[in-house]
Amino acid sequence: MRRRHHPNKAKSNWVYDLKATRSLYDVSRNTPLNWIKQGLHPIDDQKPVAFRGDELNRFHLQRRQNLRCRLEPHEFFCVGCKRPKLPLDGEIEAIPSRKGAARITGVCPDCRGAVFRFVGPQGTSAFFEKYAVKSRDEK
Repeated sequence: MRRRHHPNKAKSNWVYDLKATRSLYDVSRNTPLNWIKQGLHPIDDQKPVAFRGDELNRFHLQRRQNLRCRLEPHEFFCVGCKRPKLPLDGEIEAIPSRKGAARITGVCPDCRGAVFRFVGPQGTSAFFEKYAVKSRDEK
């Protein structure tokens, strides 16, 4: 399971060996070695392996930014594919919430998983015009 670690957890001027890195992020023994394969740069190629704190922070900030995806105005986020998608057959369901906002859900055309999006009061009318909407009142 992938965890998002805080990008400012390490002290930028400190040097962390493998044991200190594992205890700082509370991860298993092989995780820092896997991070090296994913782009974390140790100080040098010698053993013991050590990392600068600012490099650990840069690595985790980059991983966090890579997980984000921006949605276009009529796209939804697919929970299964973890990508922006358009709903199957243009059918969505709107679940109203407070102050005119709505949670809009649908079905992914690729994996048949759930796609969803939260829309503010200004954006709900655009969704009602573009898609066939089934409305459900909040219980």
